[in-house]
Amino acid sequence: IEKYPNNSFTVYNRWGNIVYKAKPYQNNWRGETDSKLKVGGDELPSGVYYYLFDKGDGSEVVKGYIYIKK
Repeated sequence: IEKYPNNSFTVYNRWGNIVYKAKPYQNNWRGETDSKLKVGGDELPSGVYYYLFDKGDGSEVVKGYIYIKK
């Protein structure tokens, strides 16, 4: 993370809604939402979430998924 000070990290739910976004990302996401799409608080429910990590250096964006299990 320190090597990419212009990075950004975005997490989407299965419907494509942004549930978390940080620029620059500091490797501190705890499975919580910072969007207005909240169901029962800030903690995201169990499920699959998709992410994009842009290093901010012109290289290819890293894509993947995360499974949150409660």
